[in-house]
Amino acid sequence: MNSTVDILAINKNGCTVLKDLYYSPPFRIANISGNRNGKMLRLMQMSSSPGVLEGDEYRINIYLEKDCKVSLETQAYQRLYKMKLGAVQHAEIEIGENSFFEYLPHPTVPHAGASFKSSVQLNLHSSASIVYGEIFTCGRKLCQEEFLFNSIHSDISIKVDNKLLVKERLLINPSKKSFIGMGLLEGHTHQGSLFIADGQIDLNILTDEIRGLLENYEAGVTKVTSQLIAVRILGNKAEVLFELFKKISMLYKNLRKYE
Repeated sequence: MNSTVDILAINKNGCTVLKDLYYSPPFRIANISGNRNGKMLRLMQMSSSPGVLEGDEYRINIYLEKDCKVSLETQAYQRLYKMKLGAVQHAEIEIGENSFFEYLPHPTVPHAGASFKSSVQLNLHSSASIVYGEIFTCGRKLCQEEFLFNSIHSDISIKVDNKLLVKERLLINPSKKSFIGMGLLEGHTHQGSLFIADGQIDLNILTDEIRGLLENYEAGVTKVTSQLIAVRILGNKAEVLFELFKKISMLYKNLRKYE
């Protein structure tokens, strides 16, 4: 199934609102902002499908104009079902001047035989900011499906004013067992990558706070540039990693006084 999500947000009289929204099955986008006076537009990405199926091709396009604040959430874990040819998802996200975008989707759970390729391209104005993360699990542990998927391929690019700041490529091929060992998963079954980009504040304070939060976890925090922090966390439970990502995001939003 070819499915598309198109989101265009603008600032209207000091509030972030949707100017244009389009989605095709199985997707649906709901506004869950409630009575928040437009300070942060909260959107929920939902799906009527039980998960990603053979041959699915998803395309997500998001554009935030000047002075917008948007948080996009997901409804549930993304499940990847058994496939022969695989499935793909591509996202292009443009963040305009002085805008903020947060996207922390639920962890991805590949079933036995799944093949999935994901690419995300984020392009920010130099005054814009983002929090973006993704978590991949080993599969369904309770079904004895640890690392029985075929392959997971993830590609993330973050640009500021069309200048590349970071590019992360992740390929997990369980047929090559070496990826579980030293220098890679270190014996863990789950991993997550989180990026925070902001060119308007000194990120040193935030970097120290994140290190303090993660001191008891198998994690690393890197200040890639003066505008970008990268966080990598290893673990064995998806919910633990997901909650840590949300706590890190809250640290940042409190620092920036985003609501």
